[in-house]
Amino acid sequence: MEKMNLKAYLLLFITYNYLWAIDPLQFLSNINQDAIGKSKEQCTLMLSEISLEDLFLRNNIDQIDLDKFSHLTMSDGYHSLLGFDAQSYREAVHNGSITTLLEQRKELGIVIEPWGYSLSPDYEVRKFGFHNDKMLPSDIQSNQEKLEYLERTKDKFDQERVQNVSEQMNRILAQRINDNHSNINQTSMQVTAICAMYGPLLALKCSKSLKNIVKDMTPFKLQNLSFPLMNAPLWEEIFKDIDYYRATNKVATKLVKYLSTEIPEGANLFDDILESFIESGVESTQAYEKTWNLLGFYSARGANIGESVKNVAGIAGRDFANSLQIMATAITLIDSKIATTKPSYTLPSNVSTAIDNGKPYHFWMTAYLARKQTRLTGSKKAAKVAAYLSNLGYQMKSTSPGRDPNRAFMIDPLAPANNKIRFDLLYAGAGAKFGSESINQLYNGLINMDQILIKMIKKSKLLKPISKDKAKAKWSGTGIDGYLRWKSIFKPDLVLEM
Repeated sequence: MEKMNLKAYLLLFITYNYLWAIDPLQFLSNINQDAIGKSKEQCTLMLSEISLEDLFLRNNIDQIDLDKFSHLTMSDGYHSLLGFDAQSYREAVHNGSITTLLEQRKELGIVIEPWGYSLSPDYEVRKFGFHNDKMLPSDIQSNQEKLEYLERTKDKFDQERVQNVSEQMNRILAQRINDNHSNINQTSMQVTAICAMYGPLLALKCSKSLKNIVKDMTPFKLQNLSFPLMNAPLWEEIFKDIDYYRATNKVATKLVKYLSTEIPEGANLFDDILESFIESGVESTQAYEKTWNLLGFYSARGANIGESVKNVAGIAGRDFANSLQIMATAITLIDSKIATTKPSYTLPSNVSTAIDNGKPYHFWMTAYLARKQTRLTGSKKAAKVAAYLSNLGYQMKSTSPGRDPNRAFMIDPLAPANNKIRFDLLYAGAGAKFGSESINQLYNGLINMDQILIKMIKKSKLLKPISKDKAKAKWSGTGIDGYLRWKSIFKPDLVLEM
């Protein structure tokens, strides 16, 4: 039975496409000692060059400032995304000249995609990305330009225009050239076995939820699009409803204003979207549902959502796409702006964490899926487990840009790249808990991500790195060896304790 369960995991997952320690100083390298006392933005040191041992991290995680740990982890290797060498990037951040360096790259025609800027833990990098967004026209880049644009377009959408966008969406969906859903029904028994591993009483409802999620979230290609789509019913629902167009304009306007002034105490993303729907004339119960839908929709493409909407909706949906793009890139910049004074803007106030991985979509997508499945099956626990497993499979087996299933075995178990995966798992697990508990109103119980991160690090099995060929061999055949090694390194099931 165990072998069948493990194989079932692999079959499912294939469908989805440091440290800052204050004490004791004797364990720190000279470069870390030199950085002590500097601000978070100044401590961007490449962890791969510091080379502190996993054993030290595991034994001292209770004394480590997790805010700086998060910052340093997300900084590791980031220079390569920008096309810099590690030394130049580190010096630019330390000297406050990173914007100048980015401007020089821009003059050479090198401007990365918005999601790339959002992954940086540095405020100046995210700010540069927000004002140099390749997904937006060149005359909608500064805060003032964005505000003027949003004011000009706030009343442009009427029912006729929305109908045009919806019809365009239907034409696009009619061009589907592959359908992976035919494989889903064949895995029914395996999915049930997966869920049974988390408790026999969960098996039926969890497997139902997991099959629903796989059906919704399995990407499919379209003839005229360079990227796959998923969850087509949600796209169709949003494109045909004028409320989403109007509310998105309003929330984008609020976010840009936050970047120019003080952010109100207690402000957070969900409440601002909800308020924007109500201001647009939507009744409060419907506004709550539509807020969840908009967050699930955004999470499918994150900071690149604008490009996706433009490609699908065409010229008629351009203003909607631009409003979404402004919203998607502003939220992580706001998180950076308030990092030292206020809780995260992108997460609910009852979700406690020092981690900023620039990927709030991992939280909101899993929260959206867990909430939806709770409503369909009536089981909070089953929906929570199923939604989390869908993200766990992505973290384990994804080969999307920047990801390689083999790398987790080729580096130290507590290396920065592996800790980035832990961060993503924590965001997803917290989202699964929050969404499953937020059916008619938002869950207000404390969700502490940092406590679970500490447990995951303490319990990680510190295996020696292996070669790429050996790592590939672990995933070959049924992939059971790879699965067992991965779970022993990451201890992902601890996340479900939240």
